[in-house]
Amino acid sequence: MARLWMWVALVAMGASGCVIVDDDDDVIVDDPVLLDYEPCTFDSDCDSFRCESVTADWGDRITTDNICTRSCDDELDCDVTDSGLDGTCAAIGSGPFLCYESCDFDSDCAGGFRCGELDRTGFFVCLPY
Repeated sequence: MARLWMWVALVAMGASGCVIVDDDDDVIVDDPVLLDYEPCTFDSDCDSFRCESVTADWGDRITTDNICTRSCDDELDCDVTDSGLDGTCAAIGSGPFLCYESCDFDSDCAGGFRCGELDRTGFFVCLPY
């Protein structure tokens, strides 16, 4: 009798639009990991990079924010093959060499960031705005 009621309940749920999925491999992620070159708060927020503070001087304002990035020696260290993002290895002012997301337009950058030229080098990267 209990099986009959379970079957009736399953049929009723299916008729009501509910979908029943039996998948034991589900992984529940409470805090999604951020992609490379996105704003962050902690190192644990970032996938393969770490959370690093970046300061940009826009002439009329100086802005600091954190992004998922890493130290680098050249551009090869900054290309993210999984996501197709191109990076530029640069040091802003006397700061360390870090990877920055290359850009052509402001829309190429994450929220709170804009496409800006690195110290008149002709290289444009996403910087906090």
